[in-house]
Amino acid sequence: MKKIPIYLLIILFIFLITRNGCDNSIAGILGVRNVTIDTWDGWKDQLRGIDHFEKYGAISVGFNEDSIRFDFVEKFDEIFSSAIFQNVFQKSSKNDSVYNELKRIKIIGVWQDDKILHMSDQLTYTTLLTDDYLNQWNESTKWMLDSTIHKHIDGRIDDETYLVISTISSLFTKLVLHGENERSISIDLPYYFGNNE
Repeated sequence: MKKIPIYLLIILFIFLITRNGCDNSIAGILGVRNVTIDTWDGWKDQLRGIDHFEKYGAISVGFNEDSIRFDFVEKFDEIFSSAIFQNVFQKSSKNDSVYNELKRIKIIGVWQDDKILHMSDQLTYTTLLTDDYLNQWNESTKWMLDSTIHKHIDGRIDDETYLVISTISSLFTKLVLHGENERSISIDLPYYFGNNE
């Protein structure tokens, strides 16, 4: 009869750990975890179809949308801006004062206003033989946004493009492209974040 209270205490102990959060060492020892995905890398795993329950040995997986969005914007801003700078000026953006100034005044860059994503490229048109760069950028972006997963499966867009476009369409409600002469085009997005949880 003395064994029954010990078993009840063990069951109660496990229940309290799983109920009150599992990011502590005792829960880790028991293999019980609640996991919150809060980075773009974690979100990319979600888009790739990686099972977070299996990967982390979790009993529950949540997503911090604001943190994922912030992390994406911070990382994608650097990728996008440095690629434009290098394409136009044929030199690295690393520690370049012109690059920093262009980003500061938003000639190039990526930023957000809540769930609205802004992308500015007011330089590329200077290297092209067209006056219609912003409209071409708009059309290619819309093409990528339309049936992104199918274009990825059949190889028309690569893995990284798929992950960027899928992140944009799942975490933002609108995309604003800023082009030359302070022109901009706004694109409504499907914003399907809730369908991925």
